[in-house]
Amino acid sequence: MEACPYDAPKIVTGNKINIVKCNLCIDRIIEGKPPACVATCPTEAIDADPMEELITKYGDLSEMEGFTDYRQTSPSIVFRANNSKK
Repeated sequence: MEACPYDAPKIVTGNKINIVKCNLCIDRIIEGKPPACVATCPTEAIDADPMEELITKYGDLSEMEGFTDYRQTSPSIVFRANNSKK
C-alpha cells in the first residue's frame, strides 16, 4: 500500500483484510458502461478508454505539476486542459 504513488489500494474489512486497487468497475465496462467515477463526475474531469483513444482525444500530456514523475511509475494517464473560464 505504501509503494503506490497514487494511494490507490484500500483496506476492505470483512472476514479478512485485503488490499484492493481500483479495477475501473470492470463489471460496468463488460456491460458497455463507463466506470462509476467517469459516469458520475459532475465536471467530466475523468475519462477511461484505451490509452490510444485517450491520446487521440486529449493529446499526449502525461506530466503535470503536483503529480509523481510519470517516468518513475508509467501510469496510464492523460491530462487534458481545463477549458473552463475563471
